[in-house]
Amino acid sequence: MSEKSTVLHEDLKEIFVEIINIGLGKAAAALSELTERPVQITAPSLEVFGPGSLDRVSELESITSVRIHQSFTGPELAGQGLLILNKPGALHMAILLMGEP
Repeated sequence: MSEKSTVLHEDLKEIFVEIINIGLGKAAAALSELTERPVQITAPSLEVFGPGSLDRVSELESITSVRIHQSFTGPELAGQGLLILNKPGALHMAILLMGEP
């Protein structure tokens, strides 16, 4: 796991977390408007995986119920983002969106 710390500098990691937090806040506001219910979020966490960390990714897949994957590219940065929900989180999200269990 020591590779993880060398993949992304801690200051840059904090900047990404804040950008993600802003995006999640906007998504929560939109979801709240869509469902006509309050939506609260907690501060996101960010874990960066290098090419040698496939064992950790596999570990996360085993406890995941829903994964939303988004690739991104730009002139200076490219990568992939994942929103990972466990079964209780996925069920709660479905209830919020559908309005019923």
